[in-house]
Amino acid sequence: MKKIPTFLLLAILMLLTVACPDSGVEEPAGDDDPVIAEDRPLWESPGLRLIYTVNDPRAGTFGVDRIARVLIAEPVINTDDTDAEEPRRDVLFSFPGHIFHISPSPAGTHVAFVGSALGETGEDERHLFIYDLESRSYRDVSSTGFYSRAVRTAPVFTPEGDQVVFLSRWSTESGEFNIFRCEVETGRISGLYTEPVEDVPLTLMPDGRHCVSVIRDLTILGVFYYQSINIDTGDIDILHRFENVTKVGPAFVNDNASRIYCDLKPLDDTASPLGGVRSRLVVELNLEDQTETSLLDPNTVTYVYQIFSTADEQRLVLRRQEDISGEDTPMTRIATCRLNGDDFQYLTDTSARSYLLPPVSNIRHISPDHSLIFFFRQDPVFEHEDIWVMRPDGSDEVNISNTAGYAEGSAGWLVIQ
Repeated sequence: MKKIPTFLLLAILMLLTVACPDSGVEEPAGDDDPVIAEDRPLWESPGLRLIYTVNDPRAGTFGVDRIARVLIAEPVINTDDTDAEEPRRDVLFSFPGHIFHISPSPAGTHVAFVGSALGETGEDERHLFIYDLESRSYRDVSSTGFYSRAVRTAPVFTPEGDQVVFLSRWSTESGEFNIFRCEVETGRISGLYTEPVEDVPLTLMPDGRHCVSVIRDLTILGVFYYQSINIDTGDIDILHRFENVTKVGPAFVNDNASRIYCDLKPLDDTASPLGGVRSRLVVELNLEDQTETSLLDPNTVTYVYQIFSTADEQRLVLRRQEDISGEDTPMTRIATCRLNGDDFQYLTDTSARSYLLPPVSNIRHISPDHSLIFFFRQDPVFEHEDIWVMRPDGSDEVNISNTAGYAEGSAGWLVIQ
């Protein structure tokens, strides 16, 4: 790891401290607060912002209290008749801890995030918080230890923004993940599905009232299921049965809910010569006849992240992992292809390690107007991860976060009405 110059770290810290002093739960609006509602076009979509987290890496050292900041950015993209400009960034709010996942509501009124909190025993816990953009305040909606430290995926809003659905555990002693829902206005949490589920990101069906989860058959080796759960009633429907697999990724459903696109790891998977995983299949599931069709080279490690639309077709956003001789970790490149697997295209090159992070999640990387995609790229000099945006064809890359020495967390698109 290369050492970052002390003067650079101090300069960045001073800028962040001036922009956003430490705050408690309530943050009343003031003259210096960032303007978050402007009636002017940004890119192709009015009100489109990228919201992301920056965590202080000094936590626990030299007596420094943990602090995280949530920033809101307007990245400026090159066009034919304008020069490149630096993105405008404002601090939306500060949080006295570490933020792990963040998820904006579709209506742009709230933000759900998972942050660290001290439990009754004094131990660090992860809780679910809801931030209200109108009141500029957030509240902890979790009971003690409600949000499990082990869960790797972000909460997801319903299209109306009235509920948040998320994975957690009934207690810190339980080793089983369950599904919960939270009413945004009241903060009331209730159990949606109390049987064990896999720690795989929940995704919504096109109707917005059903979420898809992954369950494992505990009696038959290599058997998994996609199941649909009605968010309002809790009714369950089995969508597909997998055989001879060890892992199943999240489900991405097409517009008419006739097909699901996902990635899965075969049961007989073997290690590559470089020690990596040999394959992660990308498949299309036909829900009518229950057939599975492999779309890409089965001898690659490829993950599905999202379906998005262009002017004349739908495509998949993919993350392909490639082993590199002499490197401890694989190279990850971002790619797209048509829904049938044709026209596979890389969007990022090999000049720097690029990722779609957090790992395969329910966070949509493509903006709601399908004009931009955000991703994480490792800085080749400082070896930290920055957030970038680019067009879905891989052009016009712009570094958004650019905070050397600080740990960028999750991000998401926010559309302010």
